[in-house]
Amino acid sequence: MSELPEEIPFIAEVIQGGRITIPDEVREIFDIKEGYFVLCKLRVIARRQKKPKSKGSKTDPKPQD
Repeated sequence: MSELPEEIPFIAEVIQGGRITIPDEVREIFDIKEGYFVLCKLRVIARRQKKPKSKGSKTDPKPQD
């Protein structure tokens, strides 16, 4: 019988509400079920850039003449 690895790195996207998903394969290897507590080490590898607001949008006031 083989031993479980101590840790398996994986990449996850942060979704609505700050949630991430542990991949199925990782959950199966460690037999992780709903309600379990897990320790996660975190490193940000990429950030999405915010879209710049366009000038003259409906939320911006129009210049006065």
